[in-house]
Amino acid sequence: MAAVLVAPGNCVNIHIIVNYYIIKLDREAREIVAEHYSNAINDKGLAVDDETGEVIGCRRGGAVRLPRRIFRGRTAKEISVRILEGEDAAAQQPAVGTDGPQQAALQALPWISRLEHANYLGREFVRAEYALLYGAEYVQD
Repeated sequence: MAAVLVAPGNCVNIHIIVNYYIIKLDREAREIVAEHYSNAINDKGLAVDDETGEVIGCRRGGAVRLPRRIFRGRTAKEISVRILEGEDAAAQQPAVGTDGPQQAALQALPWISRLEHANYLGREFVRAEYALLYGAEYVQD
């Protein structure tokens, strides 16, 4: 099943996902910025706002998605620790739609819906840190 999510300026077909991040650099503050977004998939296979149930459109000029949380850090390690070990991590519920062997592991990872996603974020944060340190361009993969 595929869903349509709004990405800045375009639409992207993806498989079911509950949590996703847009990673940017704040060169002035010398920080990596990770904006956390979430959505759910309705019974028709459409991406919907997980609080209102409204379908997330992909037309320009549509509703602007606001991040659920913004994480900032100067290094890949610092931002990863904030996401995975932050103060409120233990108080959050596990990601919606997870089951099987990952369920127990994900209970401690409220901002990550899949362990593969945590691995992906780690790689992206290292790439972002490199770009920040050496003035290189960073484009999220």
